[in-house]
Amino acid sequence: MSELAVQIKDHTSDRGAERIYTALIAERRRRSVSGRSGVLQFLARCLRSVDPSPQIVRDLSRQILDHLFAGDPDHKARYLPVSWLAASCATCKDVVHDEMRKKLDEMMQSGDPGSRLNAVRLELWLPTVISMLREGDPRLPSRNLLAEFWRQRTAQALKAHTATVASFAETDTGIRYGAVRRGIISWDQALEMTGGLLPFLQVQPTGIFDLTWASPLVSSVLSLTYGVADSGDLEDFASVGGHITRNPNLPWIKGPAQALSSYDRKEWEPATSRPELDLMSYLGAAAVLLMALECEEDDALQRDSANEDFGPLDDLRPLIARRWGAEPRPEIPELPIPIDFRQVFSDWAEGKVSFVDKPTAPQ
Repeated sequence: MSELAVQIKDHTSDRGAERIYTALIAERRRRSVSGRSGVLQFLARCLRSVDPSPQIVRDLSRQILDHLFAGDPDHKARYLPVSWLAASCATCKDVVHDEMRKKLDEMMQSGDPGSRLNAVRLELWLPTVISMLREGDPRLPSRNLLAEFWRQRTAQALKAHTATVASFAETDTGIRYGAVRRGIISWDQALEMTGGLLPFLQVQPTGIFDLTWASPLVSSVLSLTYGVADSGDLEDFASVGGHITRNPNLPWIKGPAQALSSYDRKEWEPATSRPELDLMSYLGAAAVLLMALECEEDDALQRDSANEDFGPLDDLRPLIARRWGAEPRPEIPELPIPIDFRQVFSDWAEGKVSFVDKPTAPQ
């Protein structure tokens, strides 16, 4: 049965769509997880063209949320029904939100930490997943009114659960990144948590919706070198610089950062604008770039990076060239960073120190 067939049935018979929803929501047929997911996705998408009663919408919403949390919320068959429900409920969004709020409040009050963790994950990432360009997922434009509705409602829920979110952020780095991204905690707060800089220099799985983010800081420093960074990125780097000044002892991270070579930059255009960075922002951005370069596994890539255009961080190229043996050996410029760190960067260029403590592979 197609969405159009349900619409025709609804228009040509009394309560046609209502009867279809009632039958499929309450069906007793034993289906696989994927089979039940397909039914729930279909019913969710049909909300775009038919208008069942509020009670039917509540029943469907509860079924979909129970389906999501009955297994791994990172699995496509589990999360797609709730994605389509949120993206298709323009005419009944308040009813869907009310059922979701009840469910998440119940989970938040649960004695089960796993339930509370999953509730926070849904609040953090639902607005993102309904606007992503992924095969099989909804694709609401980011400025769509329904997308904005979910951003506002989840922001309200996160604000109400600030203490819980902040508590989970202490130990779950995916929650930590989401909390920074949604403004629940500041960069300064996040960088004082366990691991400091390291989690933000690594790939970040979220634990829901099969969402995994590239390193927030390495992505931002690449955006900066290609001239597409915004004022928020510069503020983030200032927080990184501040963290380093408060924690100057090397190494600055104990573990591998995401390498620059993991990004596909074939179609990226060189920077046409070079924003002015203050001393703290430059320190933070420079540290991120050099830590990412330290974590390249290919020595040739490290040497070749000295020939790249790093935009506003171009003063780092002589340091990169010296560390990896480029000839002739260039002079090290006076970097626009706090004076106390200029010798540290010079020592890094000479190979005397490292910013990263990478675990050695077992022999």
